[in-house]
Amino acid sequence: MTKQEKILVEGKTVEEAVAKAQQQLGCTRDALEIEVIRQPKRGFLGLGESPAVIQVSVKATSEETGENSAASGEVSPDGTVQIVNGQVIVQDPVGDGLAPVIAPGPNVQIIVNGEIIEKPTEVSSGDDIVVLAEQVEPEWEPELRVSEDDLQAFLTIHRTKGKVYEIQDSPPRRELMVKARLVEDLDPVITLAELKNLLSSRNIVSGIHEENLLRLVNDEQAGELLVAEGERPMPSRDAYVKAVYLEEEEEPAEEEEEKFVQRVARHAVASVEAGQLIAEVVPPVEGKSGLDIYGRILKPKPPKEITLVAGNGVEVDESGRRAYALISGRPEIRGARVTVHPSYVLTGDVDAKVGKVVFKGDVQVMGSLQDEMSIEATGQVIINGYAANATIVAGGNVIVHKNIVGCTVRAGGLSTVAGKVMNVISDLKDELPKLLVAAGQLLMHPSFAQNRDVARVGEGIILKMLLGKKFAHLPQRLEEGRADLEQLVKNIEYAEVRIFAEEYEELCQKLSGSGPLGIKRLQMADTMFASFLEKAEQAMVLLEDIAAAKADLVTGYVQNSHLECSGDVRITGKGSYSANIFAGGDVIIQGSPGTFRGGEIAAGGNVIVRELGSPAEVVTEVRIKPGKRVKADRVFPGVVIYAGTRVERITHEQKMFSLVGKQ
Repeated sequence: MTKQEKILVEGKTVEEAVAKAQQQLGCTRDALEIEVIRQPKRGFLGLGESPAVIQVSVKATSEETGENSAASGEVSPDGTVQIVNGQVIVQDPVGDGLAPVIAPGPNVQIIVNGEIIEKPTEVSSGDDIVVLAEQVEPEWEPELRVSEDDLQAFLTIHRTKGKVYEIQDSPPRRELMVKARLVEDLDPVITLAELKNLLSSRNIVSGIHEENLLRLVNDEQAGELLVAEGERPMPSRDAYVKAVYLEEEEEPAEEEEEKFVQRVARHAVASVEAGQLIAEVVPPVEGKSGLDIYGRILKPKPPKEITLVAGNGVEVDESGRRAYALISGRPEIRGARVTVHPSYVLTGDVDAKVGKVVFKGDVQVMGSLQDEMSIEATGQVIINGYAANATIVAGGNVIVHKNIVGCTVRAGGLSTVAGKVMNVISDLKDELPKLLVAAGQLLMHPSFAQNRDVARVGEGIILKMLLGKKFAHLPQRLEEGRADLEQLVKNIEYAEVRIFAEEYEELCQKLSGSGPLGIKRLQMADTMFASFLEKAEQAMVLLEDIAAAKADLVTGYVQNSHLECSGDVRITGKGSYSANIFAGGDVIIQGSPGTFRGGEIAAGGNVIVRELGSPAEVVTEVRIKPGKRVKADRVFPGVVIYAGTRVERITHEQKMFSLVGKQ
């Protein structure tokens, strides 16, 4: 055959066909021009198989090429590059033809003559060309989260699949971008041992949840799981005061609402006899240590002890754990202090024959409180009958079994007074040290150090000057607390309050008028202030108990009256008509019909009423704080509700009404 003549050669593979062509034409591979006509195909069970077919010719010499080109005017063929079974086959250009170009596509690496190429590069049949498909290894990344208290550890596994690619075959092209196709995804392999080692490397050794670690190994969708959990310490139980005298009573059922007043009254008049055990301290119990996930021991807080304090009418034993009554009366436990209040019982009515009643303790009236009469008691007041056109002032609960008509009633006023005194003490704890520091700084100033008046009159003149200017508010604040403290001393026979009141009075005199001039040295003021603040700390314990004690007011019916109490107001009968009610806690009117009609309610807690207002649109107002609720079975037009910052004016009758105070 001539050198330009082309022949077709078959073989099971392209390589086999090329070998046959070399043998048939007696040429080396470099001397042949090869074009793959058809790739071999595999059949199924021998059916549909077809061999590889190539077209082969002997390359023309440069002289022949030039002569033929000149004679025919044809363009010299360009070189080509192709991929066959992952191997690169390069056909060099003829004559003036362009050299073939190869470039890597995604996930492909090409090495030409030992150098990795990253951009299109010209190649020839003499180059050593290797094409590789990139392989992405599977990976997993742990995310460990530990709770703030170091008692729990949570683990999440983020998996990244591996990728297996292979080079795609491609036909001869002058410019070839080698491509790879995805063959397989590979899941990362995670073992239980690896996860345990991970926790150990983070020093997590206690309370390992192996079952959750296995879930993370086997379940790609497991998400975040608890993998370690420590043991919380069992808290200690503080000592507490047990009211030995108090027998448990069942709470009143809803259908026995009318008996509520009687039950409250019976509880309120619980009494003890002289020598009777009133209260005892239940010893504290130590807690149990725990363990965090790092293996560290977590010790519970030590329990608090309690030593009983004897109030009026009480004796505490040497251990401080048992309190006995010295007198007969009503027992009361406030914190660690145990008191027995004497009781004054009037067998009939309080009328003009009896006169006004003033008693330091509890008062119980078996009859009624008549017109123009009054009862003033430091304890609680219980009236079995009614109260009409009278005044009741009590330090504790007020219970009127029947009606309150035309009365002024105040229950628990001392809790508010005690709170005001506590605020004054808090201010003085801040201001007195500041006053002393300011005076000391002025004393060290050259203008004062050489001042003859200071040497002659004494250093108290500096205090007087400061109290007239920078600290002018201090004498005024002292005077504000003076009247409240006097009221407490008058109504509460506690030694701590009396001793503190004496110190308070001395401080008022020393820091007002010409009192500071009696202080010759600032050291005297320092000593006086320290003594005062020490007594104030002792008094604060008792004042906190008094301020926290809430007095309730319970009755069956109210009309044309003014009621105040630091706790809850509860009306169990017909309701309230044309009355003003001010409560630190809840106002509950749940009798039959349970109406609040005309007047005003101002509550620190919730207001629960069956009927609010009236069909005649009587002006009725309710005020509650933010977050508190007004509930009523029926609300009539004419009612105005001030619920926090919200104002709700009722313009039509509504049922099952509910409104929460807005911030």
